[in-house]
Amino acid sequence: MAGETGVVLAMAVLVANVLGAGMIVPQVLHLRRHHSTAGVSPSWVGVGIAMNLWWVSYGVSQQLWGMLPVSVVGVALYGVIASELRRCDGSGSLRLVVRGGLLIASVPLLFLIVGGWASAGVAIGSIYAIQFAPAVVAALRADDVSGIARATWTMALGEAAIWFVYGWSQRDLALGIGGGGGALMSAVILLRLAHLGRRNTAPPNRRSTSSGRRRRRRRFSSRAGAALEFVDGVLSSVQGVELGLQTVVEVAIARRHRCAVDRCVEETEHSVS
Repeated sequence: MAGETGVVLAMAVLVANVLGAGMIVPQVLHLRRHHSTAGVSPSWVGVGIAMNLWWVSYGVSQQLWGMLPVSVVGVALYGVIASELRRCDGSGSLRLVVRGGLLIASVPLLFLIVGGWASAGVAIGSIYAIQFAPAVVAALRADDVSGIARATWTMALGEAAIWFVYGWSQRDLALGIGGGGGALMSAVILLRLAHLGRRNTAPPNRRSTSSGRRRRRRRFSSRAGAALEFVDGVLSSVQGVELGLQTVVEVAIARRHRCAVDRCVEETEHSVS
């Protein structure tokens, strides 16, 4: 039973690493695709960079190697988001990223100096529980959350829940507190996205529906015409290839017939002589 439990926990850690490493990717792609940072908190990005650096340090000190991959990749991906925020909103957002990261990073440092890694771990876990707080506040304040990627927070919810279970099984208070708080914060953001999605969804009127249908019909007609032209071109090419092959075959047959005639004439002349 203990062996099976160990395998299950190892698989859970693997899934958590995959979710944690991949949760930022949808947000990066969303920013690049829509060029909108509405509802995205720069302070959350700075806190994410700082906290993942602390998790790397804590994992090494406590030999919790399973949490290192997600933390290292998290630092890199949060850095990519910071770069995207700067590209979309300018250097002002980058200053908010740095300010948020430095403010949060100083708290575990004080606990580490006073009480060692045991106290620092509790501080890190407690801060991780509220790590998503700037993102939650930004999402609750904003009426436009078009810059937030739903997939990122769905994956964050799954990752945090797994770390909560893993921390509870390992009797690690830092992971337990951090995972439970992260799951709660992620759920709040998903509920906010769902609420605004329903509120902003309006039934289409007949005029917009009919004009949309006309546009779709024109688009379909143009695409169908282009497709027919492509098929006609392919058929013409096939016919040209067929005629070319036929000509080649006819020339080959004529040459073969001529060679046969010449061979017969030579044999006849040889027999006569």
